[in-house]
Amino acid sequence: MKIGKSRPVILWHKHGSLMLRDVTFWKVFVSSIGIAGLAALISFQWDNIGDSAVLFGILLLAAATLQSWWMHKRMRDLLAALRTTVAAWDDPLLTQPVSPRLASEFQELLQPLHLAGGRLKRQTKCVERLAEEHAQRSELLQAVLATVVEGVIVVDSDEQVLFANETAQKLLDVNAREVLNRPLWEVTRSTPIHEAVQSVLMSEEDVLEEVVMPRSKSVVSLTVTALPHDPVPGAVLVLRDMTALRKLESMRRDFVTNVSHELKTPLTSIQAYADTLLNDPETDREQEEYFLSRIVSESERLHHIILDLIRLGRIESQADDYEVQEVAVGAVVSACLEDHRAVAEGKSIHLQSVPSAEPLSVLADADELRTILDNLVDNAIKYTDSDGHVLVRWQHSDDMGIIEVQDDGAGIPLDRQPRVFERFYRVDKARDRERGGTGLGLSIVKHLCQMFGGSVEVDSEMGQGSTFRVRLPLAGTQGPETASDSSSALAEFSTVPL
Repeated sequence: MKIGKSRPVILWHKHGSLMLRDVTFWKVFVSSIGIAGLAALISFQWDNIGDSAVLFGILLLAAATLQSWWMHKRMRDLLAALRTTVAAWDDPLLTQPVSPRLASEFQELLQPLHLAGGRLKRQTKCVERLAEEHAQRSELLQAVLATVVEGVIVVDSDEQVLFANETAQKLLDVNAREVLNRPLWEVTRSTPIHEAVQSVLMSEEDVLEEVVMPRSKSVVSLTVTALPHDPVPGAVLVLRDMTALRKLESMRRDFVTNVSHELKTPLTSIQAYADTLLNDPETDREQEEYFLSRIVSESERLHHIILDLIRLGRIESQADDYEVQEVAVGAVVSACLEDHRAVAEGKSIHLQSVPSAEPLSVLADADELRTILDNLVDNAIKYTDSDGHVLVRWQHSDDMGIIEVQDDGAGIPLDRQPRVFERFYRVDKARDRERGGTGLGLSIVKHLCQMFGGSVEVDSEMGQGSTFRVRLPLAGTQGPETASDSSSALAEFSTVPL
């Protein structure tokens, strides 16, 4: 608000306000006369006013005039000083011009403050920019750690968990609330991990070992590294799930052992029979024929093993080009059962088939679908005792065609069912070798089903037999010609369920 000679100015303060008036000489003079007159009335009675009283009034008027001039001068100087001071502060409430000399002096005094304020403003902006960049980097780091396949855990010097990414939480089978700001021992419940962290915090030397997680029983490769400070502020744990790799390594070792044994068995028999014939010239004709027949039989078995290994390798490497097309399931089942009919009748095993309510076709290679069925039916006949039954049925479910081969043999133990599709795996090694076969049939079935976008599984109970279930992509409804072929084929087999 502008300060004038008769206008009030208010200087605001956070604790209150002060009002100053620019009082003119006449206002001060009138005020002084009023005060003097009031004093005269109090001192003298009205009736006693005379010449002496007039003289006394003149003296009072003179004193009031001097007092008014002195008060006006002091208040004017005070207001001028206040205007100069406040104007130097650049108060927007004041528009009264300031003396150039005073303004220059105040500018010289305030210039260092302005410079310091500018530097402070620039530093504040720099700090804000750095804080924003730090936040972005922190978010990027968390995003990267959340997507890595390794589990990452950070602990402080007291082994309190400061950070754990999602992979680590999955490996530990815990959630974020159960991990952060808790002792590592309570989170992992693993003595090897606890000892590894303690060793790193004390010696600052990295630790690399494999541990088995108590909850999930998974094999984990553990790397513990100290954080770079002195004293050590904590450690970083990197967990990598090695369960699948160790399982593959175990399967590879088993495969090498099994294939060596499978190849060695027929070779040993061939060598023994040949040595007998060579070293015993007096062997009669009947024994010679027996030995020679065994040599031929073992040679054929060895040949089949080698062919199956080559075929399985080509399937896994996708070296062969398969002609995937619409294949009528009924016609393939008919041909398969016809070829195995003689062997089944030799063991007094009843082959049966149950077709779907409507003709069924799947997307596959016709020859390889026949290979799938041949292996499954051959296994069912081998592991079914005399007077048993082998049933083949097919149907559709959603967009998949389902083919089942069921037998009433001895069955497969529940703990061994997941491994029956491994190469050379045998439930009962001694009896399985007596029944013949290469031990690769179910593995070939599994890989062929996967090649056509399908799958295979087994359901079995001891003493109740086994059911192998193949799922292949559904192609659509069969034509009249295929349907008639399926109907004629089914007439040769019984459709009585087991």
